[in-house]
Amino acid sequence: MMFEAPPHVRLDLIAAGTDLSFVRGQSIHQEGDQDRSLSLIVSGRVRFSRTDRDGTEISVSVLTKGEVFGEIPFLTGLPRTHDATAETAVRLIRVPYALMRELIARNPDAREWLMVGVGHALAKALDLLDSQWRQSASQRLAGMLSEACKSGEMRLALRQSDIALRLNLSRKAVNSALKMLAEQRLVKTGYGEIRILDQSALQAFVNYSLSY
Repeated sequence: MMFEAPPHVRLDLIAAGTDLSFVRGQSIHQEGDQDRSLSLIVSGRVRFSRTDRDGTEISVSVLTKGEVFGEIPFLTGLPRTHDATAETAVRLIRVPYALMRELIARNPDAREWLMVGVGHALAKALDLLDSQWRQSASQRLAGMLSEACKSGEMRLALRQSDIALRLNLSRKAVNSALKMLAEQRLVKTGYGEIRILDQSALQAFVNYSLSY
């Protein structure tokens, strides 16, 4: 969830939850787990991924300090949809389902935060769907890279196959889009890596594209 909890709600989450630590590369949860807890990231980065039918791991997103995950299983009872792995050393607060229900029942601010956060996530998903109809492959790729480097990480471990699946593009389209962004001196590609050369210019490229 990209919508961070207000300070007083964060303190309630910390008081209600269990403090857990994970080393780099350690599994936090797996796709299909029946776990309705909510987790607040205190430090580190958590990577979310899925495995395709060929057994290839596809990175979907990375969440960082102050962000929360697990809201969809908490609200719906559905199993976890992605693997969560500690990309760095990670410390998080895990709030069990029953305690989280008690928290939002007695604290209207926590309930509002949770609902607004889910609304933000839904709006982001709808924007992504809309962009698939309105934007070129290079514009969509620039938007994805701009979002990914907001955490401050300018070297992104991304394969073209991962990008193609995330953006619903062909490998050929992704390759052409990367070449175009590289020609604009916005990115530089390497083996299994994309380096962002100018984050502000990359975001300006996205904003300019969306204005038409």
